[in-house]
Amino acid sequence: MGMFKRFTTTVSASVDKAVNRIENHDAIVDAALKDAQRASATFRVRLERVRRDGRALTKRRDDAAAAAEKWATRARQVAEDDEARALDCLKRRRDCTAQIEALDVSIDEHKTLEAKLDAQTREIEERIRAISRQRNLMRSRASVTEAMDAMARVESQNDLDDTFERWDIQLSESEIRSDAAALPDRLEREFACDEKHADLKAELADLMRRDGETQ
Repeated sequence: MGMFKRFTTTVSASVDKAVNRIENHDAIVDAALKDAQRASATFRVRLERVRRDGRALTKRRDDAAAAAEKWATRARQVAEDDEARALDCLKRRRDCTAQIEALDVSIDEHKTLEAKLDAQTREIEERIRAISRQRNLMRSRASVTEAMDAMARVESQNDLDDTFERWDIQLSESEIRSDAAALPDRLEREFACDEKHADLKAELADLMRRDGETQ
């Protein structure tokens, strides 16, 4: 079983097992998501390595093709004057051609492997996005359910209205007592009024006296 199949099988089994148990589902899904992200990173590293090897093979193939062309040119240059050297050049050209054929096979194999790894990487990344979307949806549903449960618990407490009413009565009584304590008694108010009136009359008499003295 390949690495990708093992991963998908493990994640699916873990999620199914978690759903069938009363556990912290959010934590379990989060752990599975982290496993998927680590697997995705591994696939990315391997894919880049294969691509790098493929680029190296392509460069070797290009170098071999350039060398084959060079030996062919040399063979043509010396063919009339030195047939033996021309034949040696063609022998070198054949070696380059054989190398090109072998490299072509390796390049094709690498392209196949690269395409497979790329497809698996895209698949696992799409799986990560799907898990993230489903986790967020489940979190939203859980939040709504918790809010509704809280409201149900509040509404199930039928004595809340009575509690508020008793609280209101208690506060009203306290406010009445505070207001009563703050008001001066009647006799105190009468004396305070008379004293204030007397002070004003004395102030007026003093003012009239001063005006008489200045005239």
